[in-house]
Amino acid sequence: MGNIKEDKIYEKWNNLGFLQGFSEDNKMNLANGYERLANHLLANTGDNKIYNKQLDSYSFPVLRRYLTLNPNINLTDEFIMDFLFELNKYVEINKEILQNITMEVNLDDDIQAKLLLKFCEEIYNGR
Repeated sequence: MGNIKEDKIYEKWNNLGFLQGFSEDNKMNLANGYERLANHLLANTGDNKIYNKQLDSYSFPVLRRYLTLNPNINLTDEFIMDFLFELNKYVEINKEILQNITMEVNLDDDIQAKLLLKFCEEIYNGR
């Protein structure tokens, strides 16, 4: 690892279990990506609100899945901002479907995951 700040970021996300299953090479990149993502989502309040509230729950698992599919992506601040913008647009377009899935008790939970996986594999692939 690197400096004290990076070590603390790594330790925080690793202790939460968010880095489990990734190679050591990708763990620091993912930890930094999660940290940037969290900072953008926390800043998404009041007059600064630009993202759909649902992104709070969708963005972390989607980012994890995206890095699984594209392990060489560097999760820079610019990438995270673009990722959130594109994911927000996707959520807005599929808002009705996602809300219906969330509200339906009898519906298989995997359908929501499949919709977000589609974002990772088809809409956001290759960036």
